[in-house]
Amino acid sequence: MKKRAGITAMGFYFPRYYVSIRELLIARGEDPARASEGLGVQRMALLANNEDSITMAANAIESLEFPKEKVGKLVFATECGLDAAKDNASYVHELCGLPNNCEAYDVKAACAASTYALWQVIDWILSGRGRNKLGLVICSDIAVYEYKTGAEITGGGGAIALLIGEDPEIIDFDLAIGDYKNNVKDFWKPLGKECAVVAEDGKPSIKSYLDALKPSFKNYIENGGQKKFDYLVFHTPYAKMVIKAFKELSKFLPEIQGKFDTMTADSLKAPALVGNIYNGSLYLALASLLELKGTSAKGKSIGFYSFGSGSSSKFFRGIVNPEFESSFGLFEQLDRMEKIKPKHYEQLRRGERTLKETKGFLLNGIDDQGYRQYHKE
Repeated sequence: MKKRAGITAMGFYFPRYYVSIRELLIARGEDPARASEGLGVQRMALLANNEDSITMAANAIESLEFPKEKVGKLVFATECGLDAAKDNASYVHELCGLPNNCEAYDVKAACAASTYALWQVIDWILSGRGRNKLGLVICSDIAVYEYKTGAEITGGGGAIALLIGEDPEIIDFDLAIGDYKNNVKDFWKPLGKECAVVAEDGKPSIKSYLDALKPSFKNYIENGGQKKFDYLVFHTPYAKMVIKAFKELSKFLPEIQGKFDTMTADSLKAPALVGNIYNGSLYLALASLLELKGTSAKGKSIGFYSFGSGSSSKFFRGIVNPEFESSFGLFEQLDRMEKIKPKHYEQLRRGERTLKETKGFLLNGIDDQGYRQYHKE
């Protein structure tokens, strides 16, 4: 019998605070329909000053219950590396008490790094090198754009931990994968910069996202991929891009035409409540879909479109475990987030106000040599 590998558990961490995009635009005297109808965004998660991609990652892992001594590989996917040499994974490995014989490292490929990480761990398991151990993929990012630019309201932040193993409890994956790679000047983040550069107000990013879909899907079919999909999930910077991608896919997969509401719409609900979380966006969309579909998702096939600016894309398929328990408590966690007033958000962006987190793994400081220090409250 062939070994199967996939996601056996998912953990989440979202910052405590958010701002309502509608309220923010109204306070600025702008049309709120630009967010709700134009982009499909509702809220933007905001990190406290003592949080970063490492604290969010560690907190997402700690939300899971699993035997840490059985973890043999940790891959950290992020656009928010915090040192030019030292990987984020080293900090998380220590904070979460993972064993010393567990390899740990970072990968970078814009928002597609999480999917590269997922398949690195799956390949490690299926090759036998995992020796029946578990793997962890952590996706942790903060999306921040220049103040009062068009891209600003598509920011966000959060982390998702994926526990990977054989005979997974949530979803396993077919081995057929479609790939596409092309060097594109659409989106990048220069070293030392907090804010990414979005070329031409996002137009090249949207074009790159759509242009990469057909060749990666075509390559998926050439590699033996099946066309049967009950649901489809996409990398989700914001809802409007996914709507465009579904329409684009229907041009060469006509059987999905007119089925957006049943196949994909539920995947957009959770991402709209935190904003763009870069590497975690595709897997937050998956969690949103599974939580809202409930038991009806058992045994169903899901198509995945993973995309990273620059650009990289993958298309692949998974099958939900027929015994899948459908609740992650995802929306309960999102409901516990606290809203701040638009005027306080403006003060944050101008450097006149700070936010502080008091629970979980936190940044304790950065010493005079630039080394980061963490603790747990």
